[in-house]
Amino acid sequence: MILRGYRMHKPSNCDDETYALMCSCWKEDPYSRPTFTDLVYILSDMADKEIKHTYMDVTRSHLENLHAIQQEFD
Repeated sequence: MILRGYRMHKPSNCDDETYALMCSCWKEDPYSRPTFTDLVYILSDMADKEIKHTYMDVTRSHLENLHAIQQEFD
């Protein structure tokens, strides 16, 4: 499909950075595509960026139900 010029359209739930990475993997010349090592680095960096903007939301209902699962860990 790549050799025939087909490229998947950007899914509606896909961010621009992820789609750009997908497109780089679909380059016609295999030597122009990112290597596995490149992908590990790029995806790790993307995950690190996501983690920096993620916060834990602890509500009172979570704390009230903590005793119900605590026994499993004792």
